[in-house]
Amino acid sequence: MLGSGSSIFTDADDYQAHLSLPMELLVVQPGHFRARLTWVGLPRIHLLHAQEALSRVAFVSLPPDQVFITFPTDQGSRLVCDGVSLQWGEIMFHSPGERFHQRISAPGAWGVISLTLPTLMTYSRILHGWHLAIPSRGRILRLPLADRRQLLQVHGQAARVAERDLNRLAHPEVARSLEQDLIVALVTCLVSGEPRNIPASSSRRAGMLVQFEEALAASPNAAPQVSEVCSVMAISERTLRASCLQVLGMSAVQYLWLRRLKQARRALQHAGSASEAGRDVITRFGFADFRQFAKAYRKAFGELPSGDASEESPHARRRSLLF
Repeated sequence: MLGSGSSIFTDADDYQAHLSLPMELLVVQPGHFRARLTWVGLPRIHLLHAQEALSRVAFVSLPPDQVFITFPTDQGSRLVCDGVSLQWGEIMFHSPGERFHQRISAPGAWGVISLTLPTLMTYSRILHGWHLAIPSRGRILRLPLADRRQLLQVHGQAARVAERDLNRLAHPEVARSLEQDLIVALVTCLVSGEPRNIPASSSRRAGMLVQFEEALAASPNAAPQVSEVCSVMAISERTLRASCLQVLGMSAVQYLWLRRLKQARRALQHAGSASEAGRDVITRFGFADFRQFAKAYRKAFGELPSGDASEESPHARRRSLLF
């Protein structure tokens, strides 16, 4: 997403499409989705601030040419990466191209800062005299109090400008000052942060869940059973269930159920209002009973399945404050 701005979303797919952090998102908590997303695009650094009202899980696939840092932005929010909960005062230093699962408990607020690898290397050398070591896998860093406060302060300041007075970001001096403050605060945190030890078992489970996603992606329009996926992965159902509970916060059966509901919803929106097409979609994703499907759909999305929903523009489902 280019530029800067802030929007309120009432549709999870629309919200997902506007995240510059590439992810496939599943809402876990039933109800009406609502989130506010603020983004700031500066020449050398970008940031997001997200506030979400429902619990969800997401599979994130980062681009290989950028470095991302994620963190909770208030003390009450619980941000979980690959089954490991970030404590207040910690950040996740992701490796370029990393794939991982992220989840939050509702309500939750979290932030992202991203920049290119050459930019990070240049500024780390300028500010501290050496190139930072980039982790091969996401690393949790515990920050000194003063550095954490500074990072949250400048991140929050940039988000507030985008939410309340976008015109200020059009002034080169304001944008340059914000950018410099963000880069200095970020590099300082990456240098001073103390790595947190993550058990090898957690890393193995996280890797297994990436393979799980790959197995599911191989048949995007199918509704595989857990036993079928385990056969492809050559693991036991018990092993997959334990890994899913740790990383996703739910069993593999529950995850596949939510995934099928989301797939069916997307397909119904594209199918239009034809009842035959709708029933074909429902059958394709493994729902034999229409009443059972309608009940589960309403519980998950706060609405009944209807072809009419596909005629509604995504822009009508959100209040836009774009710049």
